[in-house]
Amino acid sequence: MAEVHFLDLSAIDEDFIYLAAQLDDVNPREVASTRMYTYRKSDDTWYYHDVDMNIVSLAVKLNHANDTEDRRLVALSSEGGLDIFAKGDYVWRTEIIPKAGTSLGSRGRMNNIRQIGAHLFACGQNGQVYQRMGSNDWQSIDKGLYKHINYVGSSSDIQERMSAIMSAMTNQLVLNCIDGTHERDIYVVGDSGYMAHYNGDSWKKIDLPTDEHLQWVRCYSPTEVWACGYNGTLLLGNIQDGFKDQSSVDDNDTWWCLAKYGQDIYLSATAGLFVFSANSRKIDRIRTNLRPELSDTYRVDVKNGVLWSMGEKDIARLHKGRWERVKHIDNEPIQE
Repeated sequence: MAEVHFLDLSAIDEDFIYLAAQLDDVNPREVASTRMYTYRKSDDTWYYHDVDMNIVSLAVKLNHANDTEDRRLVALSSEGGLDIFAKGDYVWRTEIIPKAGTSLGSRGRMNNIRQIGAHLFACGQNGQVYQRMGSNDWQSIDKGLYKHINYVGSSSDIQERMSAIMSAMTNQLVLNCIDGTHERDIYVVGDSGYMAHYNGDSWKKIDLPTDEHLQWVRCYSPTEVWACGYNGTLLLGNIQDGFKDQSSVDDNDTWWCLAKYGQDIYLSATAGLFVFSANSRKIDRIRTNLRPELSDTYRVDVKNGVLWSMGEKDIARLHKGRWERVKHIDNEPIQE
């Protein structure tokens, strides 16, 4: 069986994760395909199913509005398709966000999905933001953000058309992540230092002390909102008080993701796993004492006192002060 590399991870509980992976021998540009795994640490059990989508983001949905099941595992594709697994019946449902994507839709690629309050929210290129109101009912809430990109061009001259398309793509609003404390307190972040806040009725752009691309946002209370991105950017603040950069001038890593564990902020990077200490206010590389050390991380997530880390081929968890590496069912063991 072909090996896989990991795309996204979402923690379901302290010993249970949902994982999206790409087969190493499949080109996603030629074939839309993702392998979806669940893994339970307590009995070291893996399950999977394949979907004909290129999945970009996962979410665990609890007590969702207008749904009867108490939990579903949700995967969002770049084209706006969704794979939804309902607990108990082992049936995988699919939904489509209308007009999202570049093949069936025309509004651009999707990037991120998150449950906020009682609803799912998703964001993507060109300022797209959607709210799921119920089963297969996605409504756009991006008035004031969304800007259409004409990928075809209107001129008959090829050079003029390509120039217009490139200009439009350069100036497009790419939203990479969404989070919030409830449906009337939502943040999106994106390229070129973009951040905006949604109060349930309208969006307000937030001025930031950076123009670096922002990759992730997490809201831990209405007053504690963290965002991270390129060149060591790590922001803390809120819509009322503004945001301040917490990183030092020596930080030049790209933080792809963040999660709060205890009082510290853990940061994933291509160079490994890092932590911003609440006490020292400095960012340092994490030493797990695993052999070999974590060489890269792309996702970090926390659930019920357990921190999960995911790299391209590596999964590990921190529980009660001890790091453990997870052996994946389809890959060779990671060895020194």
